[in-house]
Amino acid sequence: MDEKETVWPAGTPQVGQQASLTRTVSSQDIELFTAISGDRNPLHYDEALARSTKFGEIIVQGGVTSAILNAVVAEKLPGPGTVFLHVN
Repeated sequence: MDEKETVWPAGTPQVGQQASLTRTVSSQDIELFTAISGDRNPLHYDEALARSTKFGEIIVQGGVTSAILNAVVAEKLPGPGTVFLHVN
């Protein structure tokens, strides 16, 4: 195995490559993330309160969406062995 195969097990990423991951976030996911993070903002679990805001519904914690982005990087593109470090 050459160095490129070691660094990029799925091959070197190319400009324009795309990857995606779709996930429906459940109330159990929100409860579990709340337990892990301590983020108890009622916008994440109080449906009546969330409906009364400009959002009109439950808002998933930002950490959950970041974790899904991490999964795309680690599992899809570039793939295993990759670590998500920064986003703008």
